[in-house]
Amino acid sequence: AGRMSAAGTCTGRSLAAVAMAALLGSAACGSTGDRAVTASDPAVGANPADSVALYVDLDNNGSADALTSASCDCAAQSSLHLTEDRDGVLLMVGTEAIELPAGERTTLVPGGPHVMLEGLDAPLTAGSTIEVTLGFEHSDDIVLEVPVVALEDLAERVGPAEPVEGGGG
Repeated sequence: AGRMSAAGTCTGRSLAAVAMAALLGSAACGSTGDRAVTASDPAVGANPADSVALYVDLDNNGSADALTSASCDCAAQSSLHLTEDRDGVLLMVGTEAIELPAGERTTLVPGGPHVMLEGLDAPLTAGSTIEVTLGFEHSDDIVLEVPVVALEDLAERVGPAEPVEGGGG
């Protein structure tokens, strides 16, 4: 096992380099060659309770997809929620997925779709960060460093609620 021979065989060192390049290339590219869903402006509120909502902008630059999970070492579990209009009352309801239409931004906001991190190990304090992994139906997972902000700072995220039509009511 020396250098590359005329027959095209590789040395152990060369083979390891080729394998590492292939591994890094596939990890960076994912299954579609680039990341279709990107996340920006994440935040959770400082909260003494044992659950907290995660808000984030999700831009889908690929085909239709869906947010299907979230996880954080700081929480025992997580759940996805939508806001539905049931007889004129806006209710937070659990869902298996938050749809991410192709070519659109989906904003997870108070009074709209969001992720709940439940069973927190400890209260979250403003100025700290948590690491959250978002899972998708088709796209690769996204790991976010999420700042914990004062609850009053989340108020600027609140806009008019846009309830999801249909959902069982």
